[in-house]
Amino acid sequence: MNSQQHSFQGQWITAEEFCNLKPVNVFHRQLEPIEINSLAPKNSHILFRKKFKVKSIEKTYIFISADDYYKLYINGKFVCQGPAPGYPFHYYYNKVDISDYIKVGQNVIAVHTYYQGLINRVWVSGDDRHGLILDIVQDGKTILSSDESFLYDYHSGFEAIGKYGIDTQFAQKYISGTKQENFFEMDYDDSQWKRAKTKRYVDYELFEQPTKMLVFEDIKPFLTWDEKGVTADFGAIYVGYLCAQAEGEKGQTIELLFGQELNDDGSVRWKLRANCDYRELWQLSGGNDALNEYDYKTFRYARLNIPPGCKVKNIYLKARHYPFELKVWPNVDDPQLLKVWDLCIRSLKYGAQEVIMDCMEREKGNYLGDGCYTALAYAIVTKDASPLKKLFDDSLRSSFINKGLMTCAACSFMQEIAEYPLMMFYSMYSYYKLTGDKEYLAEKYDQLCEVLDYYKENYMQENGLLSKLDKWCVVEWPKEYRDGYDAQLIEGK
Repeated sequence: MNSQQHSFQGQWITAEEFCNLKPVNVFHRQLEPIEINSLAPKNSHILFRKKFKVKSIEKTYIFISADDYYKLYINGKFVCQGPAPGYPFHYYYNKVDISDYIKVGQNVIAVHTYYQGLINRVWVSGDDRHGLILDIVQDGKTILSSDESFLYDYHSGFEAIGKYGIDTQFAQKYISGTKQENFFEMDYDDSQWKRAKTKRYVDYELFEQPTKMLVFEDIKPFLTWDEKGVTADFGAIYVGYLCAQAEGEKGQTIELLFGQELNDDGSVRWKLRANCDYRELWQLSGGNDALNEYDYKTFRYARLNIPPGCKVKNIYLKARHYPFELKVWPNVDDPQLLKVWDLCIRSLKYGAQEVIMDCMEREKGNYLGDGCYTALAYAIVTKDASPLKKLFDDSLRSSFINKGLMTCAACSFMQEIAEYPLMMFYSMYSYYKLTGDKEYLAEKYDQLCEVLDYYKENYMQENGLLSKLDKWCVVEWPKEYRDGYDAQLIEGK
């Protein structure tokens, strides 16, 4: 990441329903809950378009961010998506080379933004903040910036039919054939769209995302057809989106079931062990339809229950993860150990999304404790320590909520676990041993001392053990290892 941050000429633009909303405070100590009066419409898919002219082909970059999230298209082609979640006072933008996507003459930029509105571990959402900001810079000159000349519309093809996990994600009914379906195409008719609104209350401080952008791969399945539909087996668990095409009568609905394993009778176990009932719907338009899934799921199997007369084809899975290049290999040839190695490597590869996570379905959270292991392991096997460093930074920034830090960073779900911040000290020393980055340790030294001082002043006994915690303890030591010391492990005790 360049230490010189981009200074945006663009404005934060949004839809009319969001432009005058003041940011809602969602931050508080876990055991001191507050009332969150959010007014913004949840599960809002808001689209933006703008045509612009390019005089010549030069090196061209886009600087872009959105709250909660965006997917970017230029001249009908998908470019990228992001950003990684962050607190408003340290919010991330992406710098992307778009030289291969633009052309001399008329161009069109289209962005599918999303405001989820749930209090969870995924984003800082439920806070009435939504918006898009961007600059396109060519040969050092800004040729396009977000402003009220952009047009917007709501995508009417996404209908919430439930929620997954711990209020983590909306289950969707995707409705094909809506007016907005091909909004990213050059010749799309946007004459009925409204002018974008400049967001009135803006409190973001923008910083370039220090980690790489997501990459994608298409996974083809083994298909098993029967009289009621088809079961797709992708061979292993992936993180991503189901893709397919279908033709049927207008209004016909395909039931979509996703699972990580099969039931004893061979059916897809769509009620996951992780408390996600992976069931969605796809309503057809009567034409040649393509399934559109905005948010990702974690699955190996997909079952499509197909109504009579409907035809389905081109089924595949678009997997997503951080760029992952393995730099170390096991020095054993034991088949069983190699299976364990492969499982661990796959878990690291597909567990590296916009944040390092151990649970890509129930929580999707940027957990400090889990990350102290998984992000460290990721750094060891890839030699890329940027996700680990980002985990430290995001976690330390949570000190504005609690000087003892929050368990899950850069999100609107408030949770505190006593052990997790203390684990960071060992992981940060491991980061130093891996990278030799002494400057980073020196930079964070005062912040780390503040965390330890907070624990010492509030919880430490004369013997050094912690007591009278107003945080949850997640680890229960066996009795023979407690040395006569015990703690209430019930949350809130």
